[in-house]
Amino acid sequence: MTLMNIPLQPIPNQSVSFPLNGMSYTIDVDTRLENIYISIFRDGEYVLRNRALRAYAPVGFGFQLADTLGTDDPEYTGLGSRWLLMGLSNE
Repeated sequence: MTLMNIPLQPIPNQSVSFPLNGMSYTIDVDTRLENIYISIFRDGEYVLRNRALRAYAPVGFGFQLADTLGTDDPEYTGLGSRWLLMGLSNE
């Protein structure tokens, strides 16, 4: 098993699609009231809705956010560089 970096951009609201473990995923990221929330679609179906992203807290469904400089909760300006969203890959 390996970790796959999910390519997030340093923008407040975004959607990214990618394959993982033979399935198609789409992740929606929304920033509201200085908190970042994530929704996950797997093969077109919601599997997680509006979970607040926290550093080193499991997001669920094999995803986790990591802070490369400490243990702070994320700010959108550091998504993809300081804060990395990782997915567990069986490949």
